[in-house]
Amino acid sequence: MYPAGELNHLAARKALLRLRIAEHRLQCAQAADELARPLGWIDRALARWRSISPLAKTVGLPVVMLAAKKLLGRFGGVAATVGKLPRLFRSLPAMLQAFRAMAGRYA
Repeated sequence: MYPAGELNHLAARKALLRLRIAEHRLQCAQAADELARPLGWIDRALARWRSISPLAKTVGLPVVMLAAKKLLGRFGGVAATVGKLPRLFRSLPAMLQAFRAMAGRYA
């Protein structure tokens, strides 16, 4: 049917094609790894946040806010924005309760 030379040529092209496919697979795997790296950081940060006790979160948040206010106060206009955050945090439980009530009503 086919001469031996043509079969050898087809076998060489097939081997080259397999090499190209392997190279593209490697490039895709490297690109996926690069894209997934920030997701890994977020996942680890969330796991670490969940491992902290609720009491430490409750006590630690105001301490962090005070430290941020002191640190950012040196940069001028940022302190005004940070100054509004305690008022937002005070109203946060009421907002969450309202959201839960609405979610329960429409569920």
